[in-house]
Amino acid sequence: MAEAEAGSGPGVLTLALIPVILVGLLWLTAWTSGWRALAARYPWDGRGTGPTWRWMSVGFGTLWWYNRGAVVTATPAGLGIRLFPWLRAFHPPLLLPWERLAQPVVSNFILMRGVELPLVEAGGRVIFKLADYERMRPALPPHLRL
Repeated sequence: MAEAEAGSGPGVLTLALIPVILVGLLWLTAWTSGWRALAARYPWDGRGTGPTWRWMSVGFGTLWWYNRGAVVTATPAGLGIRLFPWLRAFHPPLLLPWERLAQPVVSNFILMRGVELPLVEAGGRVIFKLADYERMRPALPPHLRL
């Protein structure tokens, strides 16, 4: 019986560490993906309505993808992006102004095709899976349509 009690300790500790690890990963992705820098430059208060797409995949660079974890809204001012609540820690909503988004480029990424929307000035880019971009395309300004 003493062996069974001693064996249950590491399992409870491991279970307790899972939320800490997940929060740490969210912090790491927010900083290394460039999300935090973009949100500081282009914050969004959630105002502005327009066509909205859920379960979108969005990437910043080739390393970090928020696969099916984003909500994207085409507002009159720009492209609003926020993550689902369970991914939102350290990821404030951002609004990319239409005039700051440059001509889209179709690119091949690891095992998928995507559309990059480069950011003028900021030097960053936001990437959508090609199928997600196709869903958004009719609501985008003419300069962002392929």
